[in-house]
Amino acid sequence: MNRSGITDIAEIIILPGNISHVTLLKGAEVDLNSAKRLVQTLESLSDHNIPYRAGMFDISNVTYINQDARDFLNSGEGVNGKIVASALISTSFLGKTIGNLFLSMSDSTTHPTKYFDSPIRAEHWLRTLMRETMEEDGFRRKVA
Repeated sequence: MNRSGITDIAEIIILPGNISHVTLLKGAEVDLNSAKRLVQTLESLSDHNIPYRAGMFDISNVTYINQDARDFLNSGEGVNGKIVASALISTSFLGKTIGNLFLSMSDSTTHPTKYFDSPIRAEHWLRTLMRETMEEDGFRRKVA
C-alpha cells in the first residue's frame, strides 16, 4: 500500500521499496523553509524498517528553487537513512532548465542524481540502484 501526503509545494507518494515520488505543484517556488517541510513530510511517510531512501522529483511545474533550498535538498539533512539516489523528472522547458541548473550546481558526491524525461525510466533506475545498494550492504529486505 502506498502512503501519500501533501505540503505547500508538493504532492508525495511513497512507492513500495521506500521510493518517494514527489510532484511539485504548479507554480511552486521552493525556499529553504518549504524544502525543510518537504523533507519532514517525506520522512514521516517513509518506511523506517528500510534504512534506504531514493526519490523521484517531478519538477515540471516548479517556478523557482533558491540556492539555500538546493543546498539543503542536496545535503540529505533531515533524512533518517541512506540516500541512494535522486531522479529529477521534467517534460517542460522550464523544468528541464531548472533540473539542468540543479545538476550543474550540485555536489554529486553526496549521492547520484540524474535527470529524466520519463517517470518510468527514473523509477527503473532508482530501483536498480536501491537493489544494488541493499545487496552490497547485505540488507535482506526485498525491493518491489
